[in-house]
Amino acid sequence: MKLNDMVNVAAAAYMGVYTEWDRTTGTPRKGPVQDQLGRHIVNTIIDIYDPQATTAKQLADLRQALAMTAMHVNVVATAVQHCLHQTLKHVGFEGKGESLCDSSPTVERESVKNL
Repeated sequence: MKLNDMVNVAAAAYMGVYTEWDRTTGTPRKGPVQDQLGRHIVNTIIDIYDPQATTAKQLADLRQALAMTAMHVNVVATAVQHCLHQTLKHVGFEGKGESLCDSSPTVERESVKNL
C-alpha cells in the first residue's frame, strides 16, 4: 500500500486529514496547522509507514497507533472531567475561586491503570 492510499483510507473516515495532506504531491501541507486531528493522523501515518510491509500489516499498525492515540485522549478527557467535577463540587457553578484539581502526573497514571 502506498502512503497516499493510507491517507485516503483515513480521510474516508475523517475529511480533516485532507486539510493537512496535499493529494497532488503526496506530502503533508506546508504552513500553519489547520486541523490538529488531521495533522496528527497524517503524522501518525508517516511515522508508521513501511513500504516493505504488507497492506494488512500497514493497516494493522495504523489502527494500533490510532487506538493508542484514542486511549491517551480518553485519559486526558477523564482527567479533565474529574477536575471539572471537583471544581464544581467545591467551588460552585459560578466558577469563582481556585480549582481544586490535582495536576500531578499521578492523576494520569491512575487513570491509565483503570482502562
